[in-house]
Amino acid sequence: MTAFISVAAMLLSTMVGSGTSLQPEGKWKLDAGATNCVLQHEFSGNGEPWSLAFLPQPGATRIDLMLTRPGPQNRRAGDKASLTIRPSGTVFQGTVQTTVVPGVAMAYHIWIDRSLLAALPDTTDMEIAVDRSPAITLSLPAAAAAVAALRTCEQDLLVSWGVDPSRFRPFAPFLKDSEPPTTADFPPVAVGSSGRVVLLLEIGSTGRVSSCRLIQSSGNSVLDQKTCNIALSRMHYAPLLGADGKPIVSWTMFSFRWPAPPDPF
Repeated sequence: MTAFISVAAMLLSTMVGSGTSLQPEGKWKLDAGATNCVLQHEFSGNGEPWSLAFLPQPGATRIDLMLTRPGPQNRRAGDKASLTIRPSGTVFQGTVQTTVVPGVAMAYHIWIDRSLLAALPDTTDMEIAVDRSPAITLSLPAAAAAVAALRTCEQDLLVSWGVDPSRFRPFAPFLKDSEPPTTADFPPVAVGSSGRVVLLLEIGSTGRVSSCRLIQSSGNSVLDQKTCNIALSRMHYAPLLGADGKPIVSWTMFSFRWPAPPDPF
């Protein structure tokens, strides 16, 4: 499962008009996948079906907020989005991308700070605006119960990975003498490939990485394995201390994007 929301300024203007309100249809749905949990709700607006989904990944500082609707088959990236939640009036800033299913739907992906989830339980409405586009307002029914279910799902996901949630440190900083992957490590056999790798790392009591689990693939198994090998051989962390002050096993996430170097031929 994947996704996030990017809203294009001119597109949104033609799609929803000024100050469009989307009304909820049915109940929240929670989907527990192998790599993340997805909280989704259906809406209606201008006679068309819309969908709002929250796609957090354990440990990630930003979440993918995805708004899907039938619409123009255009693509745009780089817009800035602002989300205002009510009644608090708190504003969150995000970046926007779009993905398209030709002839079916368009998904706007807004990458927003994870602290939005902490504010949702007291939220009744959310206003989404992108650059100069008219805002969209969504009513969020029973948000507190929905977010509580999402948090439970994330805890269960960690347990399914063999992780003790109390010992999970989201994207913990590695020590200065670690050697994380760089573009110089790009394996020649993977020329032409690129992508982001997300790993779950087990950190032993010595601070060394003792095991590596692939959570998100770059799309190339060579790059995935290279990232894992580097984590195991070159990265280490300050160990987590238990109640008695002694080092204990813990877990963290690590993410790295491999760029595609130019083909030497």
